[in-house]
Amino acid sequence: MEKAGPVPTFKPAMEQRDPPVAQTGDVLRAMRSILRPLARVAVARALPLSGLVQVLKAVLVEAAATELAARGEKPTQSRLSVLTGVHRRDVRMLMGANPRDGHPHEPVSRTETVIGRWLGDRRYRDPQGRPLPLPRFGPAPSFEALAEAVSKDVRPRTILDELKRLGCVRHDEDADVVHLDVAAFIPTADETAMLAMFEANLADHANAAAGNLRGQGPFLERAVYYTHVPTEAVDALERQARVASRVLLEALNADALAAQRQADAADGARLERFRFGVFFYREAMAESADENTADETARRTEEQS
Repeated sequence: MEKAGPVPTFKPAMEQRDPPVAQTGDVLRAMRSILRPLARVAVARALPLSGLVQVLKAVLVEAAATELAARGEKPTQSRLSVLTGVHRRDVRMLMGANPRDGHPHEPVSRTETVIGRWLGDRRYRDPQGRPLPLPRFGPAPSFEALAEAVSKDVRPRTILDELKRLGCVRHDEDADVVHLDVAAFIPTADETAMLAMFEANLADHANAAAGNLRGQGPFLERAVYYTHVPTEAVDALERQARVASRVLLEALNADALAAQRQADAADGARLERFRFGVFFYREAMAESADENTADETARRTEEQS
């Protein structure tokens, strides 16, 4: 028997309204679920509560200032303090600071750009759309030509060494040919790169979901969710998802690269950024049940206090 089916597309309200007080508990429960995996990362990296509180204060003040500006109101210290619950002393300090922009729209690395062009440029793909093995030197298609098209400031050898360190390419030194490993795009050998991917992908996913919730979409955000599925079937479904997502991502990458080149050749084009991603998460039913039970116990405790 089907336990849960495809999640319907969220349809935001036509106008924004302040949520009634009765919804506060629902929002807090949603926040608890969303914050739990982030808390696991914090605990694993020994991040103290004091540091996390400072980050939360900063993003609350930032969000409140953005909201007030959108309404045409001046973001005064008093108004920001009232909206966020952050003490005026902290608001004053945060408004005077100049923190590093943490939004995930910083330029991608040279290695990511090389991989994107290798997958998206027709010169570097075979008739079936697969990335070609590239001779290390020579005119395009070669790894040297590909790397130099991305950056004239860094030697192709340096980029190749970095891709090898990340496990994204295999260098056949006898033939002096470089092979792209399509299955190795998650840079597990580099924790800094993994953290950057964690930040950018999760932040934009949250931006899309929050935008829909606040009536700023509709952004594409859909998922299929089932419970009580045999492990062997989930194995097969995950393999299917990996293949299908790779095909779609490679097609979008090629089209986006072509569109980017058209924009580079045009003047006055309106420019935007986008991120499209997919994910597949699985866990044993016992673990899920334990977490749900813990959530319910915590919720009862909150309601009783």
